[in-house]
Amino acid sequence: MAIASVRVEESILPKSSMGVEASMFLAVSNRANKRRIRSIRWTKSEDEHIRAAVKRSLVLNVPVNWNGLVTALGGRRNEDELRTRWEKTLQDGTLVKGLWTDLEDKTIKDCIENGVTTWAEIAATVGSRTEKQCRER
Repeated sequence: MAIASVRVEESILPKSSMGVEASMFLAVSNRANKRRIRSIRWTKSEDEHIRAAVKRSLVLNVPVNWNGLVTALGGRRNEDELRTRWEKTLQDGTLVKGLWTDLEDKTIKDCIENGVTTWAEIAATVGSRTEKQCRER
């Protein structure tokens, strides 16, 4: 409730009349509000919609209409969230979660020893893990 009233006050006040403290509070409040929005758990229904949209685009040989999927899901997620959910979590058969194999560990070590410098390149070489998984390994 307090955040909504602050936003109203922000729109009423000219920028020059806001003190440093007020503008810092607004920035912190907005960050906290965005974090709260992003922490909404994914539902099975959302995951099913994403999988269906990707499958449909593969069958029709067209790009995934992420914006249309946002509308179909009622605007609860944005395009980037949906695309990231697919790429980092839902891709069928390509991503592995759980225990690392000896081969995956060896591949990461070999990449580092051979001068591969980005986690994206290392993840592409491993093939079954995301950049974040490789970085945190």
